[in-house]
Amino acid sequence: MRTWHPGGSVRHTWDSHSWAAACPVDGDIADHALESGEYQVAWTLRVHASQEANAQVALANEGYSVPHSSTLELFREGSYDCMQMMSYDSAVPLTCDPGALFGTEIDLEAGTVTFPYRASAYERDVDATFVSQPQTMTLEGDTGMDWWTQFEESHPPYEPGTPLACGDQIRASSDGVMLAWDVTWDQLVSGSVVAGSAWRWMPDWSTVSVSFPESTRIWLLTSEDVFYEMEDGSQVGTSVDTIAGWVDVDLPAQIEMVRYDGPTELDIALGAVEWCGGSPPARERPPYGVIVDPHQESDGSGTAREVVEAMQVWSDQPW
Repeated sequence: MRTWHPGGSVRHTWDSHSWAAACPVDGDIADHALESGEYQVAWTLRVHASQEANAQVALANEGYSVPHSSTLELFREGSYDCMQMMSYDSAVPLTCDPGALFGTEIDLEAGTVTFPYRASAYERDVDATFVSQPQTMTLEGDTGMDWWTQFEESHPPYEPGTPLACGDQIRASSDGVMLAWDVTWDQLVSGSVVAGSAWRWMPDWSTVSVSFPESTRIWLLTSEDVFYEMEDGSQVGTSVDTIAGWVDVDLPAQIEMVRYDGPTELDIALGAVEWCGGSPPARERPPYGVIVDPHQESDGSGTAREVVEAMQVWSDQPW
């Protein structure tokens, strides 16, 4: 909670329904379910005010924010990232519109943004943490993590190099390069050429080059619901992707992506489309899939590396 009005007061109420997880043990970064039993619980509240916090709140009231120094290069005036941020109903990085506030100064080399703010709202630094008296809490039975543990055990993440076949269920996600194709079910036929685009999801890059094998296979997926029974008789559901077919495609030998410009457009030439069981699945959503063939990726330094993690292919741009 940040305070920026001298003498003012703010009342916050807190309501949450979530699962309880224990801290990692023995270097394991995974969450662990809390065992049933009696625990001592305390609530904490930090009240924080500083000249910097006051300036950022004043800036937020104007509809702007200051990007982290690591992303300052990305949020430059006219960049794709700035266009995306301006389309959201949220604070826009001030670096996207440096003329918005008179007196704003941006130093990309130093990684700093200087801007004016209403100093009269700032009174003094405050940094206090309040801790309640401990209360006794009893956890009984299921703590809310068991169903997810069951799901992960029965549907482990895809292991690179594992061969795929019809009916296999696959959990694959990637923070790297992703593809999107503008294809409908009627266009998913051999010999078609469909429009696509490529983009790297994570923000820690400025240029990326990707090279694919001469022929690349897109495994076509369909979504299936899975349910887990809770101790109270209720059910928790989620979904998992299942191999429904495949199509071998020809992609450009090399795809260059520039962060400032946004996703790179490309053509995807479709080969023979094969469906498990001879027919496509129910059309509950547009076609989507995953690529598990290794590909080469290099950044602006020109150093290439082989990427074996799965690459997602979306029917609509997720970025």
